[in-house]
Amino acid sequence: MSGINTTLTYSGIDNFTPIFDLTGNFISSKDLHQEQDIYTAANGQSIILHFANQQTQYLTMNSVGTFTGVNTYKGLPEQLMSPNGPY
Repeated sequence: MSGINTTLTYSGIDNFTPIFDLTGNFISSKDLHQEQDIYTAANGQSIILHFANQQTQYLTMNSVGTFTGVNTYKGLPEQLMSPNGPY
């Protein structure tokens, strides 16, 4: 297999907030994430990958001792663009 030599420039932020009930049990979480990656090939051409989202998770204890989790995802899953081109 052959590949393309690239340089990756990464910039991102991630804020994770756990939420507990009054007895200290983990019941949900909220995660805010934003990232921009720039892939530059050896010939100087680049592509930018950008995404920003909020993910919320809720856990419910079932009667048999297992958990049911519900994840909600909002935001921009991914955006590909050229450095000087259209978005």
